[in-house]
Amino acid sequence: MPEKKSYTLKPMVIVRLLAEMITLAFFILLPACILIVPQLHLIPAIQKIVICTVGLLAACILPFYGFVTWRVKIDGDGLTAIALFKKTFAPWSSLLELSFKSTWTLRRYVLIFAGGELSFPIWLTEVKELVQLLRSRLPDKASAARRSRQRLFKQDLFGLTMQFVRICLGLLFIAVFWLFFATICSGKHQSTADFALVLGGCIGATVVLGWRCLAVALIPKALQLNESDLVVRTVFFERKLPWANVKKLSPSCFFLPAGLMLKTSAGCFLLTEELEAIDELEEAISSKIKPPS
Repeated sequence: MPEKKSYTLKPMVIVRLLAEMITLAFFILLPACILIVPQLHLIPAIQKIVICTVGLLAACILPFYGFVTWRVKIDGDGLTAIALFKKTFAPWSSLLELSFKSTWTLRRYVLIFAGGELSFPIWLTEVKELVQLLRSRLPDKASAARRSRQRLFKQDLFGLTMQFVRICLGLLFIAVFWLFFATICSGKHQSTADFALVLGGCIGATVVLGWRCLAVALIPKALQLNESDLVVRTVFFERKLPWANVKKLSPSCFFLPAGLMLKTSAGCFLLTEELEAIDELEEAISSKIKPPS
């Protein structure tokens, strides 16, 4: 039986969450300040409406922090997920499935057990050890399901939205560089060296940012793992690749969003953490890739 142990949020994560909660509480109190402080009565009506709207939104968001698991305790009977407003206990014998999910900016593991489910963020101390322990406790049928012949890993709506936001920002930066170049060229008394330097910088920025935009645009919205092949579905096309054509899976370079780079005979595809169960996807693809001879 596992020994008693606690997994708590990392100190810096706790500080960040507290800072966000204090900020939201400040916005909630602003409408009350307008009523109490006489000097604030002179604020225009439009600004008062904006402040009240922001305060209302903050009041709707703040309670969700009370359901974020900040500690997971394990003992011989099972594990307990502790949040500010909620405590959930799952006996070892009732565990059914563990998966990784990413919704908006909250990346978490979701544990399904007979009678409900609980979740905990990836920011717990020694979270890999906890995940390994939980997976070792899953029933054999759950392990078999993870290794099933066909699995579909999809990207959530937030991931798809952020994909196009990143593309638009990249194109905007490219436009800014060339606008700067056009401004420099319109000026008088520009030397050839200055002109060549600015032109080279704009071309370099266009190549690098353009490559990043292309990589982001080709992020798969879904991957289907079959026994004999891998199906990659992007916003623009679909590729069916035999496993022999899947070459390598490695961390993405520093200039791209955090994730994994999947190298295939049909090109490279960036896999971000917005994909459902990205850790299981990495494990499944790695087990299918043949090591180089």
